Amino acid sequence: MTNETFVLHLLESFDIYLLSFVLSFVLYYWLYKGVLGSIFDPLTLQVVGSMFGFSVVLFLFFKELITSYYFTNYVLTQSAFFLGFFIIKQRPLAESDYPRLKINKNLLITETSFLVFSLLNILLQIVSYVLVGIPLYKDSRLETYMEGGGIGLIGRLLSVLVILGLFTGVVTFFQTQKKQLKWYFIFYCMISAVFFFLSGSRSSFITFFIIFFFYKAMIGDTRKKDSKKNFYWLIVITIAAILIMYLKADSLLDASSDFLKRIVGFGDVYWAAYPEDNLSKIEPASPFYAVFGDILASYRIVGWSDIPKSIGLQLFNMNYPYWDVTFGSNARHNVFGLVYFGYIGSILFSFILGLFLGAFRMYGFKNMRNVGIVGMFYCVLYMRIASIETDIGFVVSELNSLLMTLILVFPFIMLLYIKIKKYE
Repeated sequence: MTNETFVLHLLESFDIYLLSFVLSFVLYYWLYKGVLGSIFDPLTLQVVGSMFGFSVVLFLFFKELITSYYFTNYVLTQSAFFLGFFIIKQRPLAESDYPRLKINKNLLITETSFLVFSLLNILLQIVSYVLVGIPLYKDSRLETYMEGGGIGLIGRLLSVLVILGLFTGVVTFFQTQKKQLKWYFIFYCMISAVFFFLSGSRSSFITFFIIFFFYKAMIGDTRKKDSKKNFYWLIVITIAAILIMYLKADSLLDASSDFLKRIVGFGDVYWAAYPEDNLSKIEPASPFYAVFGDILASYRIVGWSDIPKSIGLQLFNMNYPYWDVTFGSNARHNVFGLVYFGYIGSILFSFILGLFLGAFRMYGFKNMRNVGIVGMFYCVLYMRIASIETDIGFVVSELNSLLMTLILVFPFIMLLYIKIKKYE
């Protein structure tokens, strides 16, 4: 089913969609109340996306646009994911009372890392503008770093360095006594804001708030979160998103409509996959290659041609055979599991993903709670792993980018650290 066809069904039966949304909202509110604590927990956006995805599947089923086979598989896999995630007791990170991990010379290591991460981020961002242009002014910003080779590597490094630089920068700003570093962090924040704007991504500015959320969690800000404060932030972010869309829309009404279509579109893979039995037309491939293909191909273990096309791209090509694109919907775990592991296997697959996410979220924080380099690792890992419900392939690709970054950058950190330590 194309996006346009779904929108027509939505407009024809908006009352049915509202019922579907209310049912989804009640379920997710009941499950996640008292778990997230902050709207800036990276998992919050994933939960919101999952909730809208649930509403889309309910709507498709109520409208009899999908068979019971797909509906029951979705319900069972989503339930399995919930079960795996909540087996381990979940609580807001900022309210957890785990002891903080202490490391010798922690601040000096963090300051050194901040200098290296930030300078490399600035340098590589400028180099990328020279080589491929500014994403904001391109027809598709998503294709900016998809050429492979050197520019592909730069894109991988930048996606990680921006987070590493901001986290170590926030820690440095609040912990150091060196005024030069404090002023440099302010400068870095301003230039990062410029980079975010030029990236063309409307959501990139939220990165500042997410990083600050992690810092407060690491230092032990155990104050109970005011639900009203989260609600106000939600309103502010919604209004800001609509106003940004208004810059490219003909009217405020069109911008609001586009915003609604985007949030409902969290479930776009379901209306692309389930109706018309499109999933049965996906090319068969190795599940192992589908999950770990980015790692296998990046290190030349196999060729890129051996890696299966993403499910989202294949579905897009089915629904829009006349468009030549290189991207598609995120293959959420329900869809991915059904394609590669079958009806029963997909339920186990979803359970494992939920368990992994829940375990890392709490046990990872317990063992990596640190205002410094270890806390930075937890921050970047959690920001990636939080997306595991949305797209397992994307998560593996992002973790691979993190590994590449650390391999290439850490020698510079060690050299600078040794030099600075001599003077101090």
